[in-house]
Amino acid sequence: MEAANLYIMAQRCIDETGTGTGTGDQLTKILEGIWECTRVFRPDMAIDALERLGAYYNEQAMKKERDFVQIRLINLYSQKGTFDKALDTFNKIDGDTKMTKALSECAVAYTYTFLGRQDTAIEHLERSRPVLATGQRFFLAVNTITTLAAYVWKGAIREALYWYSRTKKLSKGHLDLELMADIWLGYIDFLSGNFTSGTKTFLRILDAQERLGSTAGGLSYIHTQSSLYFSAVYMGNLEQASHDLERFVHLDRTLCVNGAKALRDLYDAWICLEKGLSTKAIDLLEGALPSLKKGAANRVPYAINALCAAHLDTGEISCAQDLAARGIAWNERFGNQDQLIWSYRSAAKACIMKNDLEQAKPLLVRASMLSKKCMMKPHMAWNHSVWALYWKKQGDKEKADACTGRSQRMWLEMECPYQAEKIP
Repeated sequence: MEAANLYIMAQRCIDETGTGTGTGDQLTKILEGIWECTRVFRPDMAIDALERLGAYYNEQAMKKERDFVQIRLINLYSQKGTFDKALDTFNKIDGDTKMTKALSECAVAYTYTFLGRQDTAIEHLERSRPVLATGQRFFLAVNTITTLAAYVWKGAIREALYWYSRTKKLSKGHLDLELMADIWLGYIDFLSGNFTSGTKTFLRILDAQERLGSTAGGLSYIHTQSSLYFSAVYMGNLEQASHDLERFVHLDRTLCVNGAKALRDLYDAWICLEKGLSTKAIDLLEGALPSLKKGAANRVPYAINALCAAHLDTGEISCAQDLAARGIAWNERFGNQDQLIWSYRSAAKACIMKNDLEQAKPLLVRASMLSKKCMMKPHMAWNHSVWALYWKKQGDKEKADACTGRSQRMWLEMECPYQAEKIP
């Protein structure tokens, strides 16, 4: 931060005088310095510096330098939630070298992870990786951590663990990349039911963030949202979830991310659902969904499934069925397996509530098969509790009790008594 202030003072001197030998060269060093120092904790300032630098390089017909500025802007625009700008910038880059093309594809892949289009992101990353492997190790590390993020958002645990291992090897010496990789490891732990390990990882990263202070920037933003999701939806730790929500609001005051209000309403709705405030959750989610579709679309399936759960709680079964069908369609198209399981299970539960057991069974079978394939133990436990409802409706008390017991045992094995106690 001290260095950033000095660069800003130097820029002011150039702006005020506009004279002197080497002014252009000095200006580029100053603007590069501002970007380097502020890209994590003051993205607005970094964007302003790069946009000014790009304009300068364009005036000087320095195409290679201008393209590298544009590539970095793609990343920053995505951090700010201005995805249209990121995609427009990518489309305008006419790189005349393989490395320029590869760097731009790697940058836009990061954009697509926010848009929920993980398969598109992975295609860009796979095309760019062989070229990036011939350049600086840092560029390849950025590619691998973006690949890791894409597979985490897909809920592909095996692939995510592989890319976590590769990222940790390549990111040594880059603290921000190492910590980001560990956030995704914690995410994987929760998806697979290793709650104790995931909690320890998130606490360790929180400690590192507090030591980094405001320079943690976007790292804190992603960690806080991840912690909030699992604290509220998986663990039922509403005290931690509420603290994370307050932290999210505080961070946004600094980072000013476009569309953050919709995210905030989604996260508040998760907490409301666990408190039994389903009507309030519906209001929050119906307000958030349109904005999420235009912005951070990777959260759309989470909002759809949460809204479906709220309607199930209030007995609005037809609304819940429509939402579950939307969730299935969305996730089958874009590949979020975690949320696809939620949608299948919610659709099955709605059918059971309507006594349509013939339709419920194949939906539950799909949810169960996908949970096992993806190694998501929490989903397996949730599925068993819905199977218990199914067999109860069928009049088979023995099978219903067996499914209930299996679900409770699994939650206790995962050291999550909260979920075990919720099972009727």
